[in-house]
Amino acid sequence: MTGSQLHVVFGHGQVGSQLVDRLLAHGARVRTVRRSPERSRHAAHETVQADAFDREATIRAAAGATVVYHCANAPYHLWPTQLPPLYRNIAAGAQAARARLVVLDNVYAVGATGTFDEDTPEQPCSRKGVIRKELADELRAMHARGDLAVTIGRASDFFGPGADNTTLLHPREIEQLLSAATVDVLGDIDQPHSWSYTPDVAAGLFALGLHPELAGPTLHLPVLPAQSGRSLLEALAAELRPPLRTRRMPGWLLKVAGWFSPQMRELPEMQYQFERPFVMPDARIRGLLPIRPTPLEEQIRATASWLRARLSSRTSCCLLPSARAPVARGDDGATFDLLGREEVGLDDGAALERDARNGRIPDGVEPRERGRVDLRARNRPENFANGVVLGKAFPYSGSARCLREDESCPKTSSRSVRSRTT
Repeated sequence: MTGSQLHVVFGHGQVGSQLVDRLLAHGARVRTVRRSPERSRHAAHETVQADAFDREATIRAAAGATVVYHCANAPYHLWPTQLPPLYRNIAAGAQAARARLVVLDNVYAVGATGTFDEDTPEQPCSRKGVIRKELADELRAMHARGDLAVTIGRASDFFGPGADNTTLLHPREIEQLLSAATVDVLGDIDQPHSWSYTPDVAAGLFALGLHPELAGPTLHLPVLPAQSGRSLLEALAAELRPPLRTRRMPGWLLKVAGWFSPQMRELPEMQYQFERPFVMPDARIRGLLPIRPTPLEEQIRATASWLRARLSSRTSCCLLPSARAPVARGDDGATFDLLGREEVGLDDGAALERDARNGRIPDGVEPRERGRVDLRARNRPENFANGVVLGKAFPYSGSARCLREDESCPKTSSRSVRSRTT
């Protein structure tokens, strides 16, 4: 890879950020394009603040590129209106720069279950699959006309570092897994399924960007042989040390959740992928490039490490402080810790619930209820003062203040929060 070539990356999410790291590690000049400001990570890293929904701004941001990587996405429920301009503007930027375009795509356009490869006819069975197929067809037509050199790399459902809002590891499930609570799962997690490890997806896009001779075909990015979601969750739980207990979220509950969440409203039509075997082989790209997916054991270790770091680095004021600071101190001088410091992996609520079961209630805390923790109550300052995140479960008599070492908590640094008697 020569430092004279410029690699422009649109999208800085689950895969885009890892792609940038890989490009920089191999000596590339990299420009990232985001709507929000970003600090440069390296002397060879240029950052541009631009909105990819603005065609002229996108063309300016892609100027001078050798390769443009399209890793951007839109919220699920906004795909019909936002995905087409996003695709077309990034393609226009690459075309204006006379650059190759490497696109991260999913497998919604295929619409098949069982085992499917790159030659399987695309017959989408969802609205989102239809959108993806139409946009991929547009890019393939541009390539066929000679307007733009395009390579499409397909990934299945994400798993791994950074993938914190996926079908397998959604935010609620991560909370439950880390706190040893029963994990709510979507679909039949005993079906064999292809799970795309995020670093492997980034590695696949990186490899496609280095090989102009691969422009044209759609390729499946590196992926391990299919395995059940349960096997992955069990391996993660074994690494994190809490036992795994699961319960399946019924379809009707997803529909009810959709009344309140536009994102959840989009999930039911994609559940066909999780009711039957869903196997995406990667034999073709392995035959073209010296690239292999990461061994499963390494995937599990890295994902578990990321989850631990995610828990310990959360910056929610008052509720999850630094590892050296106690959480709260009342007027009577009592201190208590929500994180269960001797049991890494428990979240705040689970630590207090565990102490309650074992009869170890912090001084100054009177147990009123010893039921399950209501995670919906977390992150509210008034609940922190009332016994921290548990709402009525552990009302605390006295006042509480944040003891973050920097004393910068905007919610409590300048005032003492009186507890409520409930």
